[in-house]
Amino acid sequence: MRKHDVLLRELQHRVKNNLNIIASLLSLGASATGSDEARKVLTDARTRVRSMSEIYEQLYARPKLALDIDLSSYIQSLARSLFEAYEIEAGSIELVLEVERSTRIDAKRAVSLGLVVNELVSNALRHAWPGGARGRLRIGLSAREGRYLLSVEDDGVGIRAQAIEGGKGSLGLKIVRSLAKDLSAELALSVEAGTRVELSIPESPPPA
Repeated sequence: MRKHDVLLRELQHRVKNNLNIIASLLSLGASATGSDEARKVLTDARTRVRSMSEIYEQLYARPKLALDIDLSSYIQSLARSLFEAYEIEAGSIELVLEVERSTRIDAKRAVSLGLVVNELVSNALRHAWPGGARGRLRIGLSAREGRYLLSVEDDGVGIRAQAIEGGKGSLGLKIVRSLAKDLSAELALSVEAGTRVELSIPESPPPA
């Protein structure tokens, strides 16, 4: 392995470790606080850090230096870690993953896409099924005609219609809109039966 590759691999390893340390500290803080609001904020921050950490874990786990990741395994791992972070009771929310295998994306854009999934899934787990209601959460990903098609949908109570217009809505939705712009993605949101968010992302990033 060339010296440049060795240094880059070591950098991936250090970033991964540092992000894991930050996530652990946030988790400890959430466990120690007596404030429900503070616990929510710390848990949300932890899931965002973990979504980035998982990318570097996948990069470092590869036997050879890699600068792209498998979206299929990444999204599956991310979704399951979110169910764990929000302490979802086993069997209460059905997770349906319809993710095409061997769909790859560069690590830089994977960070943005992972944060999109993190915000959409987190929002559903926190708000879609109030009072412990049971439900179904589906994540879909496919590659068609030079674009990635990502969808996250739930059968819960849905978000307020105002959130669709003019960039209004929760912080999570505002983050999703900003990340979609970074990805040059087309964003569609509907609230007819639960909430469904779709992103159409070009496989190749546009010229800088």
